[in-house]
Amino acid sequence: MIPSLTSTSQRVSPHPARAPLSILRTETVLSRFPIHNLTKHGRITIRIRRTNAQGELDCLWDVSYNEHYGQPGPLAYKLDTIVINQLLDALPRPVPRVLKVGSLRQIAPLLDVNTSGRQQVHLKSAFHQNASAYIVTKLRYRGRDGTARRLEAGFTRYSVIFMGEILPDGTTADAVYLILSEPYREVLNYAPVRPLDYAYLKALTPTAQRFYELLSYKMFAALKHHHPHATLRYADYCLLSTQQRYTVYDQVKKQMYKVHQPHVQSGYITKVYYEGTTDADGQPDWLMHYTPGAKARAEYVAFMRQPGADAAAALTLAADADPQDLLATVTREPSAVSPPAAVASTPPIAVRAAREAPASLAPMPATTSTTPHATVPEARATPAAHPLPAQAAALVQQFYQRFYGLTQVIPSPKELEHATALLAQHGEAKAHFLLAFAHQAAPETHYQPQVLGGILQYLPRALAAYDAQAARVTQAAAQRTAADERTWHERYLEWRQCEIRRLRAALSPAELAALEDTTRARLVAAGTASCTLPFAVRFAVDEVLDAQAGLLSFAAWRQTQEACG
Repeated sequence: MIPSLTSTSQRVSPHPARAPLSILRTETVLSRFPIHNLTKHGRITIRIRRTNAQGELDCLWDVSYNEHYGQPGPLAYKLDTIVINQLLDALPRPVPRVLKVGSLRQIAPLLDVNTSGRQQVHLKSAFHQNASAYIVTKLRYRGRDGTARRLEAGFTRYSVIFMGEILPDGTTADAVYLILSEPYREVLNYAPVRPLDYAYLKALTPTAQRFYELLSYKMFAALKHHHPHATLRYADYCLLSTQQRYTVYDQVKKQMYKVHQPHVQSGYITKVYYEGTTDADGQPDWLMHYTPGAKARAEYVAFMRQPGADAAAALTLAADADPQDLLATVTREPSAVSPPAAVASTPPIAVRAAREAPASLAPMPATTSTTPHATVPEARATPAAHPLPAQAAALVQQFYQRFYGLTQVIPSPKELEHATALLAQHGEAKAHFLLAFAHQAAPETHYQPQVLGGILQYLPRALAAYDAQAARVTQAAAQRTAADERTWHERYLEWRQCEIRRLRAALSPAELAALEDTTRARLVAAGTASCTLPFAVRFAVDEVLDAQAGLLSFAAWRQTQEACG
């Protein structure tokens, strides 16, 4: 029997003061899906297929491997998530096609492995395993600009070139290089990101790390939308982490206790609740509810302080925090509702009403079943542009013009009463929207209203369609605002880079070299990884020049630009 709601709450003791978080921004599309075999024994098959309500293929994720090098395991997983993701995070967008990772001796310490020849052989094999993992996928996702994007391809993420081998430009490689494939680059350039703690990732075992990556999607959304907990479905966790799935609660609890323990101890989660349910096949399943801890909140706050974080957070759907399939927010595509063709022939009065309503508002197609008359919910009347009696008369006249083609009609007192009540309660825009909606729905329901009061049976559905369209208009406006904000940020970054180049050019070679040497020494002392040191030095020098010159902040710069028109 499945437990209905079970708590495995564990209180966390106070933690010592932590060092500042090292936020690693990781793309939120491909990293949701499994590539590596994190099980302790044997091979696994990774093939995920999801169909929609019509039985059509909605999402496909199929991974195959090179038989010679085998499936990428825990070391290959750490290599991808600790070394390569850190390098990708440090690069601007669009990312370059060729990336210099560093020598095997430089990479090994980042993974806490020694630099012996044997370990270098294992590390080289891990590179080959990652590079030869072939992915066939079909999925949809939202880009950083909020637009719907598709990825349908068969590809490997990158090729690897080792020291002494030939690079695409014909030169000899002096380190390990990656050549990114175009489908992979596209996702890196357009996918939103979510925050992860680099030092925390590195300290976790592969299984605990994968859990952290999967839960971070939900945790970020829960904090963004002020939900009390983040929810992860047990079956989805097993599927996306390549872990064995159990159907007995005691086995599930024992398995997940080991996974949860480091995150409870760190303060990333404070409580865990299991809610019994079943999957689509009727098999036992559990919704695992996690209460965010101090560490999760600290990561969110640290991420939101970074430039561009508001735009990234705006792309997080509230549904991400719901107890739904973890893949839903990748494969869900906003439905596009096109205005019916009948709207093009709308008479003048109805056109005017549509313009007074939210932009692009149009009646929704009706179903073949009628809706019983329902009590209209209370609502404030919109301010009248014309006296109410004149609006009521115009509404009745428009009814006869739409349904019967009559232009010379004298409204009866009863019809004027119905029209006046409708306008007073819902306003002119919604009243004319109801008329357009009823005119389209009536033939489908085989109903011909004789008087204006006959269209009131469509009122609940019309109001729902009106509100839904208004919500879409509001969402589109928010997306336009986010896109505008992003454009301003891009223009600011371009201006700032020009100013920094000018400041660099103003320094003598000796002054610039001295500044770079001082910065490099400071970063090395702080433990900056060798493979990212050149990027870190350049960024740090830019910050010093920015501070010395007193360059305008983004807000101040934008204000000056807007003032100039």
